[in-house]
Amino acid sequence: MTTQPKKQADNRISGEKLEKLYAKHRKRMYGIAMSVLHNSHDAEDALHSAFLSVAKNIEKLGDPDSDKTAAYLLRAAKNTALNVCAKRNTLASREVSVGSHSDVCDISDALADATEKPQSGSLLNCMESLPDKYSIALELHFIEKYTIAQTAEILGENVSTVKQRLVRGKKMLALRLEENN
Repeated sequence: MTTQPKKQADNRISGEKLEKLYAKHRKRMYGIAMSVLHNSHDAEDALHSAFLSVAKNIEKLGDPDSDKTAAYLLRAAKNTALNVCAKRNTLASREVSVGSHSDVCDISDALADATEKPQSGSLLNCMESLPDKYSIALELHFIEKYTIAQTAEILGENVSTVKQRLVRGKKMLALRLEENN
């Protein structure tokens, strides 16, 4: 009979943990979902879907204040947004016409243009094909327009680490765009 009070206590702790995660990370997660979906209603749906899956596995998550948990939540938001986007076939119907990107500096302009032009799916597909640590840094800095310091804070990384990820991510993106053209 002692299992019932223990289960109630575990549920209360899990609920508090989920509330803390939501309060701390919802804005950043929403920003990532918005950068993928470009629609506030879809981004909100993706955010809530991500938190539903987090709630199902809340006991597997570590400390709500840890960098590892924050990175997991940002990936969950991105992946959920991508799933929503794939279901609606928005990426499949887009084509890119951004030209040559051999100059790495031009990529920031192309990323900004890609978020405003409906024909930019190939660029977004290339960006989404990058490893998460690069694509998330690129999204936050170039699409969401966070400063490098803000991006570093969101990702829980050093500013120098984020700068390096941006440089490497832009180079990788340029190579993938050249391969596609």
